[in-house]
Amino acid sequence: MGSRIALAERARLIHAQPGARGYDLTLRALAMGERLGLPVVYEYDPAHVLLPEPGQPAWPPDSEMAMRRGRQALRCLGAAAAIVVRTPAQKRSLRGVGIDAAKVFVVGPRGDCEAAYAHAVSAD
Repeated sequence: MGSRIALAERARLIHAQPGARGYDLTLRALAMGERLGLPVVYEYDPAHVLLPEPGQPAWPPDSEMAMRRGRQALRCLGAAAAIVVRTPAQKRSLRGVGIDAAKVFVVGPRGDCEAAYAHAVSAD
């Protein structure tokens, strides 16, 4: 259904919000973007990546599940055409794990994503 809507609306990109795990909606967006030839903007929220599903116990940061979730988030970050974060500290953190700073945009609390969208479309 998402693909049909994107085609009908002549979408130029896909914006993926964090979702429950932080990357689950991004996985779907990346697959759809690949299928349709559209760049993906990942709205990264590190708080969501290591949090458990609602009602589940928290994963210890050094547990296998937490590490798997972190690795999956890194794969999504690497595959996205652009990434939006809320703070400069989040951008620095992503640079520290090898994410290209040129594709990370600090949007602040208002979430102005226009620069990230322009970057994603021009990178395509």
